[in-house]
Amino acid sequence: MKAILRLYTSSSSEVASVLLELMLQTVDSSNFPGDSENALTIHETIDMHSAYDDWKPILKKLSNREPDLLLTLLRAAIDKIETMGASKNQLGK
Repeated sequence: MKAILRLYTSSSSEVASVLLELMLQTVDSSNFPGDSENALTIHETIDMHSAYDDWKPILKKLSNREPDLLLTLLRAAIDKIETMGASKNQLGK
């Protein structure tokens, strides 16, 4: 935890990006079939929330020590969404 905090103070956006990727891998490794065409069932939604339960205490501890972490994670998520949207638009042309 201390190592992550030290890294975060020197390069916050990179650490947030890696944390976001790790969280996304948690969902991907759970084999959720939720593509954009099909809505998730209630069971799949509950399973997805369970996949993130392990991350809650980690993020809570980190954000208590570094309050900007959640904002930085949000920015990383928005950047990823924008990048994915741009990729889809380029493929669709």
